[in-house]
Amino acid sequence: MNHCLLFNIVTINRLASNRTNGIYRIAHILRENGWDVEVIDFALDWSLDELKALANSRVTNNTKFFGTSHIFGWWEPSMDVFFQWAKDKWNIKVISGSSTNPLYNSSTIDYYIQGFGENAILSVLKWLFSNGERPRFWYNTGKRILNANAEYPALPMKDLTVKYEVRDFIQPEEWLSVEFARGCLFKCDFCNFPLLGVKEDTSRDTDNFDLEMRINYDTWGVQNYTVSDETFNDRPSKIAKFADVVEKLPFEPFYSGFIRGDLIVNRPKDRIDLARMNFRGHHYGVESFNHASASSVGKKFDTEKLKQGLIDVRKYFKETGNGLFRGTLSLIVGLPHETYETLLETRKWLIDNWNGESLVIYPLLIPNHELEERSAMSDYTKWGYRLMDPVEYKRRLSLIDNEFHWKHFGHEGLQYKETPWEHDVMNTVDAREFIFEHFYNQEFFHEMNYLTANYDMGSFGYGKKTVEQRLNSTATRAMYFNQSDAFIFDTTKRIFVEKYKQRKLSL
Repeated sequence: MNHCLLFNIVTINRLASNRTNGIYRIAHILRENGWDVEVIDFALDWSLDELKALANSRVTNNTKFFGTSHIFGWWEPSMDVFFQWAKDKWNIKVISGSSTNPLYNSSTIDYYIQGFGENAILSVLKWLFSNGERPRFWYNTGKRILNANAEYPALPMKDLTVKYEVRDFIQPEEWLSVEFARGCLFKCDFCNFPLLGVKEDTSRDTDNFDLEMRINYDTWGVQNYTVSDETFNDRPSKIAKFADVVEKLPFEPFYSGFIRGDLIVNRPKDRIDLARMNFRGHHYGVESFNHASASSVGKKFDTEKLKQGLIDVRKYFKETGNGLFRGTLSLIVGLPHETYETLLETRKWLIDNWNGESLVIYPLLIPNHELEERSAMSDYTKWGYRLMDPVEYKRRLSLIDNEFHWKHFGHEGLQYKETPWEHDVMNTVDAREFIFEHFYNQEFFHEMNYLTANYDMGSFGYGKKTVEQRLNSTATRAMYFNQSDAFIFDTTKRIFVEKYKQRKLSL
């Protein structure tokens, strides 16, 4: 039987490294087609020696390739060191993939699949190992890239089952990933998920979903799920039909995922159905509370109405289901029409109205990948953006890395091809500095009352939803920005991962 190892890489934030849905979908498809597949989770938390020891214990004459899966387009150079060692020792192939950008900057990836890769990976493997037809690659900087969504589409899929094995060591306190549907209806200009978009309802069969929930509970005791859909609440009918399934389950699961804020504000019934299915962790991709900025990137909602609506939604969920709710807002610094003044107004609103909840805020990243050319932000000049002087960009970025520890965004050692930008208000480095000065510091976290938030919901946490967990996770995260010499990991997560590695290495 052909054998492979799949390494689960989450590069957006080491504190949030978890088991992602994509790599287990690939593992499931390969197993259905006769492959022996072992998934290695939390790959960035393994030392090089540990990865080598694991590979030495697993690789046989039947091992055909190593694989990776990414959520985002960052790459961890340490994985190239490991993969090169494996290539030198066994002449093994490396296949990688992601829903977003191809990783041109990896020196060891032989084949890269962009998009939903179930059909594409089978085509590549048949070509490599079974004399199948050569896949329709395109080339960039010498890399073989397969645009799966165009050439080997794997959507819609009514069966989105993910099955775990004993050697995955699933624990009941985990937040596993679950997929309800694929694609996004919307075309936000800063986002590359519309490249995966579909117009019709592509949600999975309810019987298929029901069975996955029951198996995971009966086998592993798992009740908590992070939803991988780009926008879960795009259709009211989808929410209602899955809420009907959840209400009939003999246990009480919880869900957390991306919710379109303007939709839940404008459709009150959605709140009822989301509450029925215990969708209590909401990540709202607001990006900007400045109306002109939000409109410029495709989010043409009434920002003042949205602000009040989010307050009302929060109140509704706090008053139902024993008060279980965790709200996260995401913002982008550097969008068109945004100024320092409007950003400071947003900061004040958050402190006054989003107290005790969560926030993620990033500088605008304009990628320079060819596959991103269909994203409207690739035509950044129409908004007055210019290329920042590359020498000045590198000089300033090196200073901010030292002064503000950019690694706390999860970018330490990571490689990402972006376009250094500037306009009349700020540049890409100014955006980073502003974030650390006004948002990612102990003063802001204290003002936001993060330390008294009552539980962690859908933040890829491990353990019970208790005050103690919040103090072990977000409070720690709030305080580590004052640390100059160390990146502080969540204690609970570190213990969990270490136990997982020990079990894997003992097999």
